[in-house]
Amino acid sequence: MTFTVGQRWVSQTESDLGLGLITDVSGRRVTIAFPAAEEERTYAMENAPLARVRYRVGETLRDRHERPLTVCEVEDSEGLFTYECEDEAGEPVTLTEVMLSPHARFVHPEQRLFCGQFDRNGDFELRYATLQHQAQLQASPVRGLLGTRTRLLPHQIAIADQTARRPHPRVLLADEAGLGKTIEAGLVLHRQVLTGQARRILVLVPDALLTQWFVEMRRRFNLHFALFDQERLKAESEGNPFESEQFVLAPLSLLSGDEATLEQAVGADWDLLVVDEAHHLHWSPEGADAGYRAVEQLAGAIPGVLLLTATPEQVGLDSHFARLRLIDPARFNNFPAFQEEVRAHGGLPEQHRLLFRHTRADVGGFPERVVEPEPLEADDSYRAAVPFSDHAGLFPETALDGDTWLDQDPRVSWLERTLKAYKSEKVLVLCGHAQTAETLEHYLQLRAGIRSAAFHEGLSIIERDRAAAWFADEEQGAQALICSEIGGEGRNFQFAHRLVLFDLPANPDLLEQRIGRLDRIGQGERIHLHVPYITGSAQEVLFRWYHEGLNALAAYCPTGVAVQQAVAGELEEALAHPEQAPDALLAATGEARDRLEKELADEQATFATLTRDEKESAEARIAEIEEADEPEARSAYLARLFDQYGIHYEAESDAHWIVRPTDHMKIDQFPHLPDEGLSLALNRDTALAREDLAFASWEHPLVREGMSMVLDSELGNAALITLELKSVPAGTLMLEAIHRISTAAPASVPVGRFLPLAPGRLLLTGDGRDLSEMLDHDKLSAIGGRIKRKDAHQILPQLRDNIEALLPSLRTRTQEGLPETIANARQELEAHYNAEIEALRNLQATSDELKDNEIQALEQQRDQGVAAIERATVELEGLRVVLTT
Repeated sequence: MTFTVGQRWVSQTESDLGLGLITDVSGRRVTIAFPAAEEERTYAMENAPLARVRYRVGETLRDRHERPLTVCEVEDSEGLFTYECEDEAGEPVTLTEVMLSPHARFVHPEQRLFCGQFDRNGDFELRYATLQHQAQLQASPVRGLLGTRTRLLPHQIAIADQTARRPHPRVLLADEAGLGKTIEAGLVLHRQVLTGQARRILVLVPDALLTQWFVEMRRRFNLHFALFDQERLKAESEGNPFESEQFVLAPLSLLSGDEATLEQAVGADWDLLVVDEAHHLHWSPEGADAGYRAVEQLAGAIPGVLLLTATPEQVGLDSHFARLRLIDPARFNNFPAFQEEVRAHGGLPEQHRLLFRHTRADVGGFPERVVEPEPLEADDSYRAAVPFSDHAGLFPETALDGDTWLDQDPRVSWLERTLKAYKSEKVLVLCGHAQTAETLEHYLQLRAGIRSAAFHEGLSIIERDRAAAWFADEEQGAQALICSEIGGEGRNFQFAHRLVLFDLPANPDLLEQRIGRLDRIGQGERIHLHVPYITGSAQEVLFRWYHEGLNALAAYCPTGVAVQQAVAGELEEALAHPEQAPDALLAATGEARDRLEKELADEQATFATLTRDEKESAEARIAEIEEADEPEARSAYLARLFDQYGIHYEAESDAHWIVRPTDHMKIDQFPHLPDEGLSLALNRDTALAREDLAFASWEHPLVREGMSMVLDSELGNAALITLELKSVPAGTLMLEAIHRISTAAPASVPVGRFLPLAPGRLLLTGDGRDLSEMLDHDKLSAIGGRIKRKDAHQILPQLRDNIEALLPSLRTRTQEGLPETIANARQELEAHYNAEIEALRNLQATSDELKDNEIQALEQQRDQGVAAIERATVELEGLRVVLTT
């Protein structure tokens, strides 16, 4: 090495020091200052870990004022470089290397090699693998559908595929109960977010469903919503509080009861509005309630709207029209005309872009229900101590303090016997009150010796998750989970086949929600419904009404609430006098049920369901998801990723890893890896069975951001390797180059679907031959040997001229075919968008206003995509020097 005061060098061992300046050369020692780090180092000349900095023609450097300058010519005068450059305006600028910015950071592969900054071969292989996997994800037609913790059901995938690909979907999700409207909404949100269609989302739900939505969005879709209530609004003292978060979950009551808060929400520039239980919004031609008016204002200001509602025939045609009016007010503005259209055309099948509606009969896959009633006698002392009529008689234990009822209520001893009789089976027990569930669980655990867990609103979300996970554990888990009413909402316990209804809810919808924890699509076995009740009490009346009158225990009953409203008087009378036979109630219930079910059957024909073409398309999408999922390839990639960054992982099984940070990580914080670690499920089946594990899909934030972290850094873009080839003389140089097409496009434009972004590879010999087909990347990595870092620092300066001689040929080869690739990609993108636009123009179901908005959004995406494709360039992503031995 020849050192001269004023030269710029970098440290090969401390690259974060920035650009160094030689300040003294005395005897056999050299002193170098690093102004950016305010550090100074003195080295022995013969082994100084320094690399000379020399910019090449065409590269960009920065002067001490941080101006970017393009190098046009380089002169070497007495060991110092002078650069003739051009600034951004094209004006000539001359500067010596002393005038270079000390904050220079070398990120290009050739720069790093020449400065002696290179990585392990494992890092180079990781970078290449990351480029391959990321390109596959960007090109996938099922992007946004891969990473959800959901079963792949055709009717749900059909909705997500058809709805979420639209720039601003405005639709009704109106499936029958039990078919997963919340999951359908989550699929749409997840895909819209990952494809860049939606950045800001407002979700409004009834107060009682806040926790369910919060947990479902986080657990199943990795969507982290901020919960907004009055306390949160008060905490946001400045500006519009709704602008402080990207994803907001709030009770509708927060906006419907306060005009000022509603005004702030309307003005917060959302992309998508979601409203659950939308059939509870009341509208008539004469007026609307506060909730409806609030949603109407929001829907008028937000381009995308999802309304989750009961099936139209359950709520009536007028209520259905009120929902459509929120989706497309220009098209649905006259209720009498709407009624006439339904009668004239025998339904509204053309609404398929506005309405998605499936029935349990259409979808199928539900288990048989076996009702196992258990009439029980209560002793006189218990009957004297508690009420057994009216609604109080449904929950007699609540009339006594503490746990004194445990020894008197016959349901307790019956439950103990039943659990012991089915000790090899999982049993879910549902109660109406948290105190009942807590007291009952303590009894079973401490006095009866039965492994049980409690699940109620008095516990934190984490405590509930732990209880559910212990119940789900097949080997050492709890036999029974004792839940309050909250356990009947949103949770999936379909691995269990026995449900104990310790009491019965007064609302038929709540009963169906309870049974729905087990009675779900894909339940492989019949489910047993155990119903203990005290004879001669309101419990017996309600059981007989549900079982004999509604048939709501043995089968799904879509008319339950409507029948209850029709016989409300008779039901209240029967509950008040449980000592009398409820014959009149049962007769009236049967008549109302028959009438309403006939009306239901007549009206079901007026609404479109999943067509054969839609089902085939959904099944094709499911096949694509399963093909792209690649659990084995993903596990191999994650192992490589964790190894290279110093993350500890241990396999509990092939599909279950525990991942933890370590003290020797390459970075301070790995994305989405908490300090206490994370348990990962590596395939969908395990993720569905173990909701306490994170589903490490290709689209999980830890995986996505881990991949981005690799590619956003220079990690692995420069490396060296030795290769022993008998037919090739030792010391022969080859250069392995990884390159890819690159362009900047809005996240909402899927350029990767049309422009091939997969990495290309060249393996050039010194005379310019390409041996990449003869020796692929994996084989080269397998047979190659490592070079000691000290040896590499000595070898690289000697190879610089040979490497630089290969670079022009390399660049020429990477550019070959780019114009044709750009032309083909542009043609495919334009054809895709033009077909979507033409389909919209031919659609009669929506108004011109709504149609024009969608068309304009698609035209904008098309034009943005064309511009992005036309400015595509080829970027060099990695260089590996291969030296034969």
